[in-house]
Amino acid sequence: MKTNKEHQPNLHFLCYDLYLIELTLDCLIRSKSTGTPKALAKRLGISERSLYDMLEKMKYLGAH
Repeated sequence: MKTNKEHQPNLHFLCYDLYLIELTLDCLIRSKSTGTPKALAKRLGISERSLYDMLEKMKYLGAH
């Protein structure tokens, strides 16, 4: 089965985008300017479910 590389996401850029979202999330949390989860998810360009998943991951990794 052939796959078309044009339609495959570039994993390097996806990982970098997630990294930038996590950095932004961390900065917003530290500055206490997150707002509601719904507004924060919209601001970051992700779903609320993804936001909660990221927060859970950050807690697991030792964020306070």
